[in-house]
Amino acid sequence: MVATTKEKAVLVSLSTSTLDLLAMLCDKHSIPHCRLDGSTPPASRQGIVDQFNSASSLTRVFLLSSKAGGVGLNLVGASRLVLYDLDWNPATDAQAMGRVWRDGQKRHCHIYRLVTTG
Repeated sequence: MVATTKEKAVLVSLSTSTLDLLAMLCDKHSIPHCRLDGSTPPASRQGIVDQFNSASSLTRVFLLSSKAGGVGLNLVGASRLVLYDLDWNPATDAQAMGRVWRDGQKRHCHIYRLVTTG
């Protein structure tokens, strides 16, 4: 992904253990990533967002907990959003989708919802 595109993706999960697994996959495939979840200090959140959104940033994947809300999480640097595990509350998923489609977005956005059973 890194060598063939400049697109960026936001991977959203309700579970931080899923984010841990996704981070390990990014590391295994040498995909630069950042992460924001409930343990991220509020003072550093905007800096992480700004760095990811920067056109010059090499970070290609933003790992986001769907429970890590907050003002200013506009992830317009991404053109793809993947919802790994859906919340029982559709408003939470809608909020996650709205993070990539905001004023300032210049790319077409693609949203993927992964649904599993069992």
